[in-house]
Amino acid sequence: MPDLDENGCTTINGFNVCEDDFDASPIEGISPFCRRVDADFDCAFNEGEICTTNMDGEETCFQNETIDTNTCEALEQSETCSYVGTECVEGAMSDAGTCYVQTDTYDCGYDATSGTESVQEVLICDGEIQCVGESCYSPQRDEPNSSFAEANAYLQILQYAQNDFTCENIPEESYSEENTPDRYYPTVTCPTGFDYNSASNTCLQQVGECSFDQDNYYAVSSRSGAQIVSEGSTIFENSAITYCTPIDIGGYTYTCGETLQKVANDEFSEICKNTSATAIASSCVTDTHLLKDGICEVPPTSLCPSGYVLTEGDDPWSTDDDICS
Repeated sequence: MPDLDENGCTTINGFNVCEDDFDASPIEGISPFCRRVDADFDCAFNEGEICTTNMDGEETCFQNETIDTNTCEALEQSETCSYVGTECVEGAMSDAGTCYVQTDTYDCGYDATSGTESVQEVLICDGEIQCVGESCYSPQRDEPNSSFAEANAYLQILQYAQNDFTCENIPEESYSEENTPDRYYPTVTCPTGFDYNSASNTCLQQVGECSFDQDNYYAVSSRSGAQIVSEGSTIFENSAITYCTPIDIGGYTYTCGETLQKVANDEFSEICKNTSATAIASSCVTDTHLLKDGICEVPPTSLCPSGYVLTEGDDPWSTDDDICS
């Protein structure tokens, strides 16, 4: 993740981009600039404090100290019960094909002298809830309620929903002269001797050395705004500008150098004088890359047998019209 300034902004490929330019992050508390999140999951979500709200709007909470994570163990060990099958609870299957809540069915033979065969269904959860507030479930008295399984399915699906979203068609690296990636965003370039300034979206070339003394400085303050003093004269003043930014005055662009003094809320920096030039539009700066869908990529290349010459077709992104002759 790039370093952000106090306004939550950074420069990416020559453009000033802020967190407010994006939609809200899908993960609360994570900056939209973040490209990768590593998380350690504790899937024992059915432990600790559990709260429910009844039909009257009254909330009841209790501490679930359950450590038994397999409620089917008694049926698995019973000599009178045999495994019948497993079904994924409706709504508990992820897009990736993972079932987060399943119901196992066991045949425990006859539970009464009437001779009627019974099948007992057990919901596998990470914990065992017998009572919620004053309402308790009695396997011997209460009929099975399929909505309980469905409710638990949705609760558990919420725990894993964040695992199912991915980002596609995003270059993993920015352009670098030292290490050109296979895919990168187009880069703004400048004439020789100029450096791109994202704040002004222009190319700047410094004139002489930056200066700082009582007659030459660039001051900014959250209280009184920006002030530029050159050779003892105030050449710019604006109370609405509270941070260093390039200012065009008399055919030159003035910028902040190193901040050398702080007094209360005021910061005093070197004043730097620059000439400016128009930035060259974003493009692929390497000859091996071409622009495709807003991203610089290396087109596919056909290989010809030894002794044949490759003649590339009109479509650089297809090898179907390439000819080896």
